[in-house]
Amino acid sequence: MFSKELYSKFRYLLSKNRNFNEICSELGLSDNEVMLLINSLKDNSIYIKLFGDVFEKRPSIDETTYHISLNKEHIRLALLGDTHLCSKNDTIDLLTDTYYTIEEKNTDLVLHCGDFFDGLYPNIEDYYKCLRVSSYEGQLEYGTIYYPSYSNKTLVVSGNHDDYWYQLLHKEILSDLSKKREDIIYLGPNRRRIAINGLTIDLLHGDILQNGKKNFTIGMYIRNIDEEKRPVIIHHGHTHYGSYNNIYGVRCYRTAAIMHASPYILSKGYKNPMSFYFVDIDFDDNGKVKKIKHRKECVYK
Repeated sequence: MFSKELYSKFRYLLSKNRNFNEICSELGLSDNEVMLLINSLKDNSIYIKLFGDVFEKRPSIDETTYHISLNKEHIRLALLGDTHLCSKNDTIDLLTDTYYTIEEKNTDLVLHCGDFFDGLYPNIEDYYKCLRVSSYEGQLEYGTIYYPSYSNKTLVVSGNHDDYWYQLLHKEILSDLSKKREDIIYLGPNRRRIAINGLTIDLLHGDILQNGKKNFTIGMYIRNIDEEKRPVIIHHGHTHYGSYNNIYGVRCYRTAAIMHASPYILSKGYKNPMSFYFVDIDFDDNGKVKKIKHRKECVYK
């Protein structure tokens, strides 16, 4: 795909400590084309040299509330996440079956808690070998074509894997996806509060829970919110297993990954039982939450 002359010029610019944007400009290539060139060299040290500790950078979190008006006495939500599209372990067929069930059950909204894509993580040796597609444009096209369509809306925040593209190219891939898919709404990076009538939901990925700090437990996250401002529901993921807990009066749903277990997950001794949640909410005449019930749905291989 690339000529020997282009490879030579790239290595020369690299030896002169040109940064990524300078290399793009001097080669006359787009950022995506330069990423493809780097991928083709299969040398992990190039990423380290170009991007260094860039992986501490994340896009700014939107602290505003996203309001949805649904004039209904009853709504049904589907909670899922960690689909990791473009990983060789993604499960488009099972994800399609999941959305078929969601559609069949007359679901009003799907909430996706991030790691929609698998991204590209150069600091792990040979990471590109775990991917079906390793370029930005390729992953964007893959998601546009293969993520299941839905008659209502899928609302999504980004996870750490989605944000790898921001850290490499300063692009938010879910923002670009939402421009190509009218049924997918990007709410922003990492977490966002949603209000539906009198129901408040914190949709968040879970690798960073509060104030940009890692390793916060969900209980610590809740305690850092004033009691009168706490949401009714928290939906988070990241750890690839599903669970439900009522913590300080907040209904907390952790959703499993809808993908096959990756070598990394297996190496940690984790299981990967695929599942998602249906959550049904009844409102009174004033729009306040009257009753909530949920059901965990297994996704079968």
